[in-house]
Amino acid sequence: MKDQYKTTKQPVAMEWAALLARGFWERLIWLLFQKNYLPEQSAPRLEELGRILRPFQSEDRGKTRLGRQRDGGYVMLDDFEGVNKAISLGIGNDVSWDLDIARRGIPVEQYDHTVSAAPQMHPLFKFHSKRIAAESQGDAGTCSLTELLREAQKQGQEIILKMDIEGDEWDIFEKIDPSLLRCMRQIVGEFHGFREVMDDIWYYKALRAFANLSSTHAVVHLHGNNIAQQLAVRSLVFPESLEITFVRRDRCTLLENHEPMPGPWDRRNHPARPDISLNIFLSQK
Repeated sequence: MKDQYKTTKQPVAMEWAALLARGFWERLIWLLFQKNYLPEQSAPRLEELGRILRPFQSEDRGKTRLGRQRDGGYVMLDDFEGVNKAISLGIGNDVSWDLDIARRGIPVEQYDHTVSAAPQMHPLFKFHSKRIAAESQGDAGTCSLTELLREAQKQGQEIILKMDIEGDEWDIFEKIDPSLLRCMRQIVGEFHGFREVMDDIWYYKALRAFANLSSTHAVVHLHGNNIAQQLAVRSLVFPESLEITFVRRDRCTLLENHEPMPGPWDRRNHPARPDISLNIFLSQK
């Protein structure tokens, strides 16, 4: 019986040992390569982005988290009464944000050309297997955010937007007519590719995109995605990918922000990795 016991238990022990070893090596590799060290000349550009994105604090509206307790969840102002529709750009295999919005009675229009259907259904979901582009491409597989917002304005709709579209956000917000943004009460999403900060085309496109957004909206929340690398130069650390929440300026009284970042509503995108301090955004004037 003892021999039989050993032979049945030994593979289980070996499996646990393999899992632990894999976790150790994954974490060691991440610790060694978590930072992407940029040249000295990038510091002024990162500092300028830190100044532009320095968040405000809402005096009269609290925050809440929508979506899962890791990558895919977002922090927003708790201001959803009177919202007619949500637009969710880029869903992949996660609709946890969409579900939390639908539970508030808000219909969700979903757009993602990389999947053929939403991974989970809800009566208030309407899925479109389409790519969102900066401008209309004239084909059935693509539509523009401009088209969606013009239709929303025509119908007098108040909407919220969530987006995670892997870098397409820059073209879209660089070319958007800022007047169309007024129908969006809140905009939340992941902004990618800050490692390209020394590329002039990318950098000035990002500045124009943020200028368009800030003409009608203000940043009220930031969180660094700890799955991506951190950019480092001098004493500055800047996330390669940022989750940003914008609110339309007429929705609340905006004050200077003194909240810690990360804050109580934030969750690590990768639960096994430390969260990213965003002190750069608190220190920029």
